[in-house]
Amino acid sequence: WMPLAVVEERCNGCGLCFQVGCAAVVKSERLDEKTGRPLAWIDPLLCTGCEICAQVCARRAILFRDEVESAGEIRET
Repeated sequence: WMPLAVVEERCNGCGLCFQVGCAAVVKSERLDEKTGRPLAWIDPLLCTGCEICAQVCARRAILFRDEVESAGEIRET
């Protein structure tokens, strides 16, 4: 089991991942600088790693947590 995480630099707060209805995907306190919309954040304790949110993300902003951590792009909210 490996939870997913959001690469904030890629997320623009479009909200597609929120529409999946997963309890692990929530609105972050951080806002996108251009759109002003809240960025997505994935609670690692609730994420089952099903990847449905990643599949709907057009900006490829959702990756497995270890991939995001290795790139140094993960922040806790």
